[in-house]
Amino acid sequence: MSSSHILIIEDRPVYAASLMAQFMKWGFQSVKIIAARGGSGDEIARLKPSLILANLDLKHSAAVLKAGCPVIFFKIHDGSLVNYLQSASILKNYSRIDLPCLSEELEERVEMALGIRLPVS
Repeated sequence: MSSSHILIIEDRPVYAASLMAQFMKWGFQSVKIIAARGGSGDEIARLKPSLILANLDLKHSAAVLKAGCPVIFFKIHDGSLVNYLQSASILKNYSRIDLPCLSEELEERVEMALGIRLPVS
């Protein structure tokens, strides 16, 4: 799993740190956090993530879509954006999860997104 690059886009430090800790526990070596209100689309492109977990901020939506990797969205209050992207066939490999979540829920979504089995924790 060390070859997978995980990108977490989240403003709330508690959730970001918790997600990062879970990925490290699963053995991922490359886990990066950027703030949804900070960072830049160029940073997302430069990192070339294998998987993005995003509290989707419209500022980064184009960069997330251009990344071309699976995306797990969390805490989307208005599903209309995802419905639009899905109906426009722009976003094909995504799932949604609410935070806080059980590690089993996250594990299932990550395994599906990356097509891998994570080690039993």
